Amino acid sequence: MVSNKITLAAVVDKFVLETQGKLLALFQQSCQDLFERALVPIAKGGNMPVITGFLRSSFFTTLNTPDVPIMFRSDDASDLYHVNDMQISLTIADAELGDKVYGVFAANYAAYQEYGTSKMAGKFFVRSAAQQWPQIVERNAKLLAD
Repeated sequence: MVSNKITLAAVVDKFVLETQGKLLALFQQSCQDLFERALVPIAKGGNMPVITGFLRSSFFTTLNTPDVPIMFRSDDASDLYHVNDMQISLTIADAELGDKVYGVFAANYAAYQEYGTSKMAGKFFVRSAAQQWPQIVERNAKLLAD
């Protein structure tokens, strides 16, 4: 005789799979939101300094190792650079629970813009976004719970 009873193991397995899926979605969306916040230009209410856009466009995401790609800056001052949203999103989409998602800048002056120098104040675009991580995760957790 075949029993139609659902076993405790089956219930737990289903719960674990659903929970892991929600945790992965929470992790991925929170990474996406964090990086988007770091890249908001000063002119749009963020802290990222933008003149040509090269600094913003030099931002890349990597999984598990902070590899920095090689980029070349154009000498043409009229050349406008754009953030590679697709690269950022695809890298995050490949992330699994337990992975580390790194946001890296290829522009060699990114640290000077972030931290400042003896001749200019830092803009703190990365640190200000990172400080918002708990709020980003909490907001996304609430959205997933709905």
